[in-house]
Amino acid sequence: MKLNHFLIPYLGVLGLMFISILTSGGITWYESLVLPSWHPSLFVIAVIWTIIYLCLIWSLLTIWNKSTRDTRFTLIIAGFVALASVNVVWRALFFSLQLIGVSIFAGLALSLIALALILLTLPTSKKAALLLLPYALWVLFGTYLTYTVLLLN
Repeated sequence: MKLNHFLIPYLGVLGLMFISILTSGGITWYESLVLPSWHPSLFVIAVIWTIIYLCLIWSLLTIWNKSTRDTRFTLIIAGFVALASVNVVWRALFFSLQLIGVSIFAGLALSLIALALILLTLPTSKKAALLLLPYALWVLFGTYLTYTVLLLN
């Protein structure tokens, strides 16, 4: 087995743990908000994020192992780094700083980065691109949920 078969999942799990810690501080505040009737429970959100992170890890592993080290590969890796970075920013804005309105813009940025990453990976691996689709859809849903929460509060 290659080192990246261990390193990429390890970093993905560390990332998931980090965002869980970053989010946990704002859960009480989040539960105190007026939420739409259709919002998912915290348990469902945690399960979905876990599945999404597994898909992200699988997508990154696929790209890492299948791509030639060219400009497209560099852009894809930069896209994954941007996705992770803006995800942290969104969580900090929403859960730590409680800036609901500003976090909508971070959600839109996440959506655009995810869509760009899908388009970048598609020529290299349709599987890797499809594995990114749940992330893009969930972030779009989350951005709409955030907008709704802003309107209700």
